[in-house]
Amino acid sequence: MLDAGAYCRSLILAQPGVAGPIGARCYERSLPESASLPAVVYDMSGGTGETEPGYQWRTFEVICWAATRDGAVALYGALSDALHADGADQQTAGGEVLSGIEEVGGGVPDMDPETEYHYVRTTIRFLMAT
Repeated sequence: MLDAGAYCRSLILAQPGVAGPIGARCYERSLPESASLPAVVYDMSGGTGETEPGYQWRTFEVICWAATRDGAVALYGALSDALHADGADQQTAGGEVLSGIEEVGGGVPDMDPETEYHYVRTTIRFLMAT
């Protein structure tokens, strides 16, 4: 089975408005302690079996982190805009063609009370080969 997490990371880092501010700070599952900001965290939250021979849906929760509310909103906006751009529903990430890319929820800013880091959480999904 292909590593859907690696493809999600590649997809996030392929968006210039996101990759510029975060560099390589794109983490799977959780934000490391004392991580530099801004950063993005992604975690697979669901998926399906084969929907068509050789393909399956994968769903990821994506969290855009920053030191300020405005920074988190701007980072999320860059990701959301990139995923909603004309032709963005099909992209190549990590050498794999991902289809049906869409944002399916989220976009509300919040703050972690423990770290006081700001974030915006969203959900994206895509169809990938099995």
